[in-house]
Amino acid sequence: MNRQLAIVSACFLGTSLVLGGQGGPTAADWVRDLGSPKHEVRERAEKELLRLKGGARDAVRKALSSTDPEVRSRAKRIWAAVRWGIEGELLSQFTSLLAEQRAGKAPSLNAFVDTCGGHAMGVVAALLEEKDDAAHGLAGKLVKIMVSKRGAEDLARQSSGEEGVLGLLVSQSPELGQAENRKVVEILNLLWRHELAATVGLRALQRWPNDGELVAGTLLAVRPGGNAAEIWGWLGKRRPDRAQFLLLAHLADASGEAERFAPLVEQGVPEGLKEGDFAFLADFLVREEFPKAAVKLLAKAESAKLRYQRCRILASLGDQQGAAAEWQVVLTKLTKPGDLYSLAEQMGKGHDSRAEEVWRKLLGDGESKDVYASNACFRLAVICKERGDYAEAADLYQAGLDRMEGAILMTVNGKGLSQDQARERIRKTILELRAQAKAETDGHAAPRPK
Repeated sequence: MNRQLAIVSACFLGTSLVLGGQGGPTAADWVRDLGSPKHEVRERAEKELLRLKGGARDAVRKALSSTDPEVRSRAKRIWAAVRWGIEGELLSQFTSLLAEQRAGKAPSLNAFVDTCGGHAMGVVAALLEEKDDAAHGLAGKLVKIMVSKRGAEDLARQSSGEEGVLGLLVSQSPELGQAENRKVVEILNLLWRHELAATVGLRALQRWPNDGELVAGTLLAVRPGGNAAEIWGWLGKRRPDRAQFLLLAHLADASGEAERFAPLVEQGVPEGLKEGDFAFLADFLVREEFPKAAVKLLAKAESAKLRYQRCRILASLGDQQGAAAEWQVVLTKLTKPGDLYSLAEQMGKGHDSRAEEVWRKLLGDGESKDVYASNACFRLAVICKERGDYAEAADLYQAGLDRMEGAILMTVNGKGLSQDQARERIRKTILELRAQAKAETDGHAAPRPK
């Protein structure tokens, strides 16, 4: 193959052209040229190293410790570009800000952070590579602004693998606000640095114990991070508040350590628990066979639904007197139609015959016309029909129609009926029930259902 063909082949292969068996300048060669006495040679070397990008990394890293000040200076600029992507206008601003910081001035950082884009954490990492306190102080300031301005996923993606940056996030967290601490925990969790995330989360919870998102993020960190013992030890020294109480409950639930949590309930329930908190905690304690702890917990609950749950647990423990007393508390608390309806539905699903008492309370004076009253009529009609009180069932169905406001939702064999069809079906049921009641009066009726 002649020389011309060799050139063509090399081009097609996309390789560097080699003539006479001699290779072109290497990254190490260009690094040496950074110290050339000729300005144009130094400029060209810097451009070539920037063009090589990752291919120049090792050579440029070595040049960072060169004894030649000119080489060191240019190597720093090149390193910022090939390692962290800081170049052009961003590099110029970066250099100016660092110079101001070192001069004891207060550089304006917010606008700079906005221009950093995907290189935000690279800028911080580059500052951490500097050896002076001024650069590290500037890195800390930038981290605070970045965490407050940027999304957790974006920062996590930029911070991946940078131990110095992650360490800075952890060390800066005590100086950050509540939302920023939540974000730091999220960043560390996204990077699977759960032990670090748990450290930040536990520390932050001492300042903001009722932050639900912070609790959730810390819990996520604790499970794989192996900090469970630390949490139990830390909270065991103090009476936990709502957030810490729930954190321990979730931790106990996740690790099967209900026996460690139940005694905390016996010692006292913190103020501020919400209805959903009570429901979760009670279900957890009953499921893990600590019903007495659930009874104590629910004594603090306000809603009728939760007190009804306490009533059921007491009955299951054989405390019928306590269950009866609790039932009276439930009836006292039931004042709003929505609460009455919700509890009656819950009781009906549990086949509790006392649901009838609640439906009748919802029925009120028998005159009101609203969706709750009409539903109470229909539910009571079904109850009466099932026990064979056909005449009352018919009257209740009729009252439901008379007092109905709004649409009737009825399905037969999975098919929804129109309003006319639903009403016609109820009227037909009323006629059938009245016929059954008359037959019973005449002595021709079938035996009542048991």
